Formats: sequence, structure tokens, C-alpha cells
Amino acid sequence: MHSLFLNDNWRVNGKVTLNIGVRLHKNDATNGDGTTVGDDLSLSPRLSAVWDPKGDGRWAFSGGFARYTMALASNVAASTAKGGNASTKRWVYTGPATNTDPNAPTGSLVTTEDAIRAVFAWHDSLGGSSRTPQAASLPGVNMRIDQPLSSPYTYEYSGGAARSFGRGTVRADVVYHDFRNFYALRTDL
Repeated sequence: MHSLFLNDNWRVNGKVTLNIGVRLHKNDATNGDGTTVGDDLSLSPRLSAVWDPKGDGRWAFSGGFARYTMALASNVAASTAKGGNASTKRWVYTGPATNTDPNAPTGSLVTTEDAIRAVFAWHDSLGGSSRTPQAASLPGVNMRIDQPLSSPYTYEYSGGAARSFGRGTVRADVVYHDFRNFYALRTDL
């Protein structure tokens, strides 16, 4: 992600200060195959104000609005490349249980190696990897991004109040985020 930011503080008078800014974001991404999976240009404005009712620094009330753009999640983009990502197939084991007695002496338990051999012997007896899996992940086939991703972003609204007492200050703020355009990997069965 590349960005350019402009910002300015403007003291309107002895009681009001404004902070105005804008950031230009350029988000682009390609997967391991060189396919474009993200290409976005966005503006993120920021505006905040501080009001000191008497201009003496004892009280300050603030409010603001901002839009924050986040980078594209590279793990989502990379998951679509055919090369470099392993394909996986999953089957549910419904064969005989192993080591089911929690009170059995350790010497009578089936070893890990023998348990794994038994699972694969059961799997192979039903057709092995030629069986239809319960789930599969085939990069570039069932994991695709048909359109380039757009940048995730959030709108932030904030407000607060501060009171100075000699050498100390008490402050309370409220911040609300409205998240937009977020994405994640999902598997449909």
C-alpha cells in the first residue's frame, strides 16, 4: 500500500482549533501467479475540532470524523495462486475406535505408528484417495477472486471532553468505528 498524506492545524480563534487532513491510498496486490487480485485507489478524509469555551485551557471539548483505509490482506490474495499452495482433500474417519479405555495401562495401548497405519488401511480399503472427499481446497480452482479486491476501511466518529486541574487533566472520550468492505476466507461445503 502506498499513500500520500496532507494535514493542517488551523487555529480559527482563541477558542477553536481545527485539524483537517486527507490521505490518498493506492492498494494493489498480485498473487503468486502474477494475477491482479487487488487494485484500489481511495481517499480518506479527516476532520476534527477542539473547542475551549473560555479560551483559558481549563475545559476542552473535541469531536472528529475520519476514514481509515487498511492494507489488503495478503493471505487472502495469495490463497488463489495455483503454484506454491498445496491442494488439500479431507475425509471423515468413521472406522473403528482406537485406545478407547481411559483407564487402560499404558503398555496395552496401540502405538501411534500402529494407530496411523490402521487409519490409512481403513481409508485404503474404501478406495483411498479416489473416494469423494468431504471437503477440498484446490488453489486457483475453488479459491478464486473474480474481481480485484477493494480496500477495507472504517469510518471513525469521536467525541470527548477534558478538564485541566493545575498540574493534572481528566479526559473522557467516545470512539465509534463503522467497519466496511472487510473480507475473509470462507469454505462452503
